[in-house]
Amino acid sequence: MSKQIIDIGISESARLEIAEGLSRLLADSYTLYIKTHYYHWNVTGPMFNSLHLMFENQYNELALAVDLIAERIRSLGCFAPGTVIPPFLGAFKSRGHAACARYCFGVYPPSAILGRSWL
Repeated sequence: MSKQIIDIGISESARLEIAEGLSRLLADSYTLYIKTHYYHWNVTGPMFNSLHLMFENQYNELALAVDLIAERIRSLGCFAPGTVIPPFLGAFKSRGHAACARYCFGVYPPSAILGRSWL
């Protein structure tokens, strides 16, 4: 199989560098998508309905953004990554997936986040 030639006016090294940066953005965006979906599913309290809908709107927008970022990576001639776990987390394999998930995403109940002013 021959190597596909991509000629979009950007050098190969620049395309790879851009794709690497977009891959980090993709991982961050997908992590935020997962966390937002988690809070959508688990929100409780007197503001349940408005927060539930807000999180739903956010994760729908994030899903579209994740898709666009992955497609942009493909348009640069690279494959979009299929994981959000960085290679340095391989050390956590011996502890199991739960330890890795706590490290990557944090295990916080929605009540711990909902009182934050940045939300």
